[in-house]
Amino acid sequence: MGYRSDISIALRKEDMIAMFKRSKVECPDAFDLLSRGTIFDCGDEMVWRGDWIKWYEDYYEEVKWIMSAMRSFSTYDFKRIGEDYEDYEHESAYDDGKSDWCYLDELSYMERSFHVDGVDVNMNDFTEAVGE
Repeated sequence: MGYRSDISIALRKEDMIAMFKRSKVECPDAFDLLSRGTIFDCGDEMVWRGDWIKWYEDYYEEVKWIMSAMRSFSTYDFKRIGEDYEDYEHESAYDDGKSDWCYLDELSYMERSFHVDGVDVNMNDFTEAVGE
């Protein structure tokens, strides 16, 4: 079981593609984790969302790799919602401190989720295209 989180990573489109390509070669476990998420096309940017993930940066190499790869880009936005209502983490390298394409919905005092303004991309098509 363990503690699980919902994750959102927003990157420029070319950076998201580069992260997937690099992960396939440098850290296949990171590629597998990324491939289990959902990709949203938001024009010049893409948002990756993963739900119900054991997201321990200090414990799982694939999580450490993804965070390091994300931080290597000049523009990114990371959000994590934990199981506990107060457990929310946000890290951004956007000039204004946030991505406009993914934001936290406060649905009620007990329920939160991510909302992404973008088109859901077929993950199989995306990962196949990344492998070319």
